[in-house]
Amino acid sequence: MPSLDLLHRIISLCPNNRLTPLAMNKTNQQHSEVRLGKKTLPENSILYCILAIGLVLRLWHINWGLPAVYEEAIALNMTWNFWNIGQPGFDFHPQIETRSHFFIYPALTFYLHFAVQSVHFITGYLTGAYPTLQKFQEAYVENPTVFIVISRLLSTLFDMGSIVLLYIIGARYWGERIGLLAASLVAVNVLHIKLSQMIKVDAALTFFCVLSIYMMYRLYEQPRMKWYLLAGMSIGLASASKYNGVLLIFVLIAVHLFQSHSFRQAFRSLWDRRFLFSIASCLAVFFLFNPYILLRFGEFIADMKELGRIKEAGLLGIDTQSNTFLYYLRDVLPANLGWAFLIITLVSFIYFITYLNKKKLLLMIFPTVYFVAASISTARFDYYLFPTLPFIILIGSIGLVGVLNWAQEYLKDKPLGTLADSKTFRWATGIAALFLIAGTQINSVLAYHRSFSQPDTRVIVKEWIKKNVKPGSVIATGPFWLDFSKDPYAMLLIPFNAGATEQTIPFYDTRWYEDIDLLITSNYDYDRYMREPERFKHILPYYDTLKTRWTLAYEIAPVENQNGFTFWLYRPPKVVTREAFDSTLIKRLDGSDKKLALNFAGKLGLIESMKGKPHKSEQLLRIVLIIYPYKETAYSELATLFYGSDRYDEALESF
Repeated sequence: MPSLDLLHRIISLCPNNRLTPLAMNKTNQQHSEVRLGKKTLPENSILYCILAIGLVLRLWHINWGLPAVYEEAIALNMTWNFWNIGQPGFDFHPQIETRSHFFIYPALTFYLHFAVQSVHFITGYLTGAYPTLQKFQEAYVENPTVFIVISRLLSTLFDMGSIVLLYIIGARYWGERIGLLAASLVAVNVLHIKLSQMIKVDAALTFFCVLSIYMMYRLYEQPRMKWYLLAGMSIGLASASKYNGVLLIFVLIAVHLFQSHSFRQAFRSLWDRRFLFSIASCLAVFFLFNPYILLRFGEFIADMKELGRIKEAGLLGIDTQSNTFLYYLRDVLPANLGWAFLIITLVSFIYFITYLNKKKLLLMIFPTVYFVAASISTARFDYYLFPTLPFIILIGSIGLVGVLNWAQEYLKDKPLGTLADSKTFRWATGIAALFLIAGTQINSVLAYHRSFSQPDTRVIVKEWIKKNVKPGSVIATGPFWLDFSKDPYAMLLIPFNAGATEQTIPFYDTRWYEDIDLLITSNYDYDRYMREPERFKHILPYYDTLKTRWTLAYEIAPVENQNGFTFWLYRPPKVVTREAFDSTLIKRLDGSDKKLALNFAGKLGLIESMKGKPHKSEQLLRIVLIIYPYKETAYSELATLFYGSDRYDEALESF
């Protein structure tokens, strides 16, 4: 037996070796590699149960927060602009409010969401629910619930696809138990469930990453042009979902080089037409779904530079002095895998490197490169590691089953050794290990779903405002996803930017808001500024003034397992307000970011006019015209102000 095991290891290291079934080891030689499509009914039943549980956990509370939207939903918002509402035809690369065009994310997921919306409209048109496109658009404005759920279902579909593909990879190359174990752990993974219920690009990215790895394993098995092209196209789809997908190129290069006998041959193989066609197919697919990168290349480069500057400066609320690598290793991975499984995974990583099996090394390349790339950036969020989780879970599953196999081998010569060698024992120990390892995740998932049993604090804040703030009042608020579009209030959005935060400093001065009726702030922004008091020493006094001089009208903090932020609602001091803004305040606004100043000054200028403060309104409207000399609404409002002040010549000039 030892000699056969040694022979198996030597064969696995040969350059021309095809993927050798893991089942040919000394603990289980009687079982050959599992071939897909030839599984027994019980094994299929287990997979179906896993998929059913995963689907239920993803559909449960998929309507969270609705009809309010407490997520960025960039894909949905961008896609809705494709319809070019109020204009003829479609616009597949629309301008948005704060920039000319949007290149922060590639466009594949946007087009997929548009396709889903198109099917939605056609179905509604055929059934009479949406007799015209205008009715379709009005339905979205009136109540976006159905539209949002459908968009979230697209993320759910991608995530379920990742489970299926991961099972296929695990079962095909490492055995049925490993495939089922990995699929089970992804099915109950809390981060997978969260992101499958959000309109983000990460679920699509992860699916195409798993698809790419599967295609590259097939390429390693059979290095034919077919698999080269399919692998390249899959990488192109991943990159077209999120730029990070391009890191899969490292796996493609490794798969290709592993076929060579020497370094010289490996270098020459880089000019192999199959490899070049694979790279070309990757680029072709990427630019097929992102043609505007080529058409507006200057804007694309500008967006990438801006994104780089933001990450270099550090996102708001992130301690740039702490280590990103340790944050992921110490906080994110244990929270999403549990310490026990994480330790097994890390040991498996080390063992795979020592073992030098190409099949396992190929599985390690992408999560390793991606983890290192994510750790270099100062920007850090748990979902940044999302595309690596399926592969990390698969590696840990291989290690866990390896431990169980070792235990089974050890017990063979002990009492009840016959039982230990039975299939029933193997499945029983596998299921027990699954529940032990997945226990942490199951608790996290249950806590996640329990959080929806109580109303979000944002819902409570809106209800309080409706009861205590009279219609027609002016409310200033930050970026808290509080939608008052259907409520009878005048809203002023206080500019906020988690990246280029210094651009928003001029707006954090309570003198701007003395004439409003209610100001909303929360720990969402305050706590993030407080993490870097020296950096934001010009913003924090704004909050100090609110606490010391303004009147706290209402406060709410979330209790355990309740979603939302801590909110503080303030009313301005009961003093006679100024008739005009201080010149230094106006000068600060004039020197701030032009687009932010344009929107803020225009909105506040109209509010000041409504509040009977013509001088303040005039000051702000003149700033609007300095930034944008052809703003008709600003001229119109100025003309009205001049006419009301008997300044007829100026009113006529404005008209």
